[in-house]
Amino acid sequence: MFATPVELLDVALQARDSVLRKFTRNAERLTRMPSKEIFVLGEGDKEIIDFLEKVRAANGLRVQLGKDVFSVTISSESVSDKGREYLTKGGRVSE
Repeated sequence: MFATPVELLDVALQARDSVLRKFTRNAERLTRMPSKEIFVLGEGDKEIIDFLEKVRAANGLRVQLGKDVFSVTISSESVSDKGREYLTKGGRVSE
């Protein structure tokens, strides 16, 4: 039921490699916001999706990569398109 640390590290490495490939290959598909980038995941990103699901199920993970240890947490973003426009461009939100 629970993954071993080696399995989690393997999934993390696969996810990292997949993100790097996706970023390099599909940089034009990224939607830019100030200080945030939104990666749009699809069917070809199974490793990343699996890793994110494990992080969510565990309510966060610590992943060691070589000498570095990373704390990985996940939260859903629930900002509406109108709210995002207001936050990124300023001004009043029309109703």
